[in-house]
Amino acid sequence: MNVIQIDQLGIIASFEGCSPCDCDPIGSQSSSSCDSITGQCVCHENVIGRRCDQCAEGTYSLNSSHVEATAAAARCVACDCDPKGVPAANRQTEKEKVISCDTGGNCGPCRANVTGQRCDSCLENHYKEIHADLNGDFYECPR
Repeated sequence: MNVIQIDQLGIIASFEGCSPCDCDPIGSQSSSSCDSITGQCVCHENVIGRRCDQCAEGTYSLNSSHVEATAAAARCVACDCDPKGVPAANRQTEKEKVISCDTGGNCGPCRANVTGQRCDSCLENHYKEIHADLNGDFYECPR
């Protein structure tokens, strides 16, 4: 029978013993060390989650199979989206990069007729014009 008790500080105690940290070996600074009360692992920069197994918003590539170098190179890196090719609603501010991309680093959705992993190219048979509005510069790709 599992006995759980809450003390006056609100700390939950289970009398089944301690659990292993189970930190992600790539995302955490140590796969065997964590906070003794919460189990929170110490994450590398741009890595989040109790186990350090997720990328922070605006980053991607943790445990990515396309990164071949060291474990350090496989940690979360900033999305490299072109803010001119992404609708203003998807940008943090007019001058900053896009908030998020998918786990492969693909930005989007891109503006109409704009394509590419970074939203930085026009579709075939279209050309790039740079315009400006209250949200900053943006691409338009007419025929």
